[in-house]
Amino acid sequence: MPFFKKDSFNIKCLLRRSPPALLVYILVAALSLPLIDYRSLLFHAAAAVLSRLMPPFDYLVAFSEGKETINPQKLEEYERYYESVSLFMPDRPDTNGMLGYCYYYLGKHKMALLAYRAAGESLPGVFNYAYNTGLIYFRRDHHREAIEYLQKALGTTLDDNLNYVTSSRIYFPMLPESSNLANDLKFKFRDNYHNGFKLLVLSHVALQEWPQAAFSSQQAILAALEGDGFFYYHAGYALYQMKDYPQAAYFLKAYVESYPQDPNGLYYLGKSLAAIGKIEQAHILLERGRVLAEAGLSKTWDTQDIRLALY
Repeated sequence: MPFFKKDSFNIKCLLRRSPPALLVYILVAALSLPLIDYRSLLFHAAAAVLSRLMPPFDYLVAFSEGKETINPQKLEEYERYYESVSLFMPDRPDTNGMLGYCYYYLGKHKMALLAYRAAGESLPGVFNYAYNTGLIYFRRDHHREAIEYLQKALGTTLDDNLNYVTSSRIYFPMLPESSNLANDLKFKFRDNYHNGFKLLVLSHVALQEWPQAAFSSQQAILAALEGDGFFYYHAGYALYQMKDYPQAAYFLKAYVESYPQDPNGLYYLGKSLAAIGKIEQAHILLERGRVLAEAGLSKTWDTQDIRLALY
């Protein structure tokens, strides 16, 4: 059971998994005793134990950036640390968030969902708790739930997330050393928003919700989050499915101008142009798309490399 559920805490399990964490639990429990003179002493003693338990964060940061492969032993070390922190400072959203991160990559996906949802419920205005919840649902093909949480994530602002992350005692040790930290973090956050819109659009496509897919794609374009043609293509593709051929042709033309070797873009642009009477242009595009498809050329957008947001 996850440690953020206080009624599920099992001392025997804690002793077996992390004896130092049991010491923290005893110290914290002692704080509730009517020995007012000792509370400050016990608080600092528990804090000192946590400080000694704190692992270096180099691996965790590198892993979150795709520079390291999964190492269960290292992830379990972080898991034990954040479980200990949760005992000392219960109900902190950032601690629950880090537990969710560790749980997910250790294969404990249900516990990860519980942790992220608990974090998001206590602090709903933070991007990464809702985004990570949505990403986990997306991975499980629960697209309706994914849409709910991704929309919550994308409703947050860069500045609010920046202020929260830089003020968190949990996240601060993981932040990069930079003379321009705010801009560096905003750049990272924009990548996360880009991925969030991708997952949202693909969830709408999976449910064949074409108006929503077209609208979300256009939202991303207006937010200047386009970067690999994904949103222009999917805006055009969704509008094609809606039989709005002039608008479909507009977005697909912009896509094909940047990615002229993609047979899918050529196909749907050709079909859209044919539907509005531009037969000669359509024939040229459809023939070129056929040749490229037979050659095995196609642009794909792999979402498997999209990782949970560390913060």
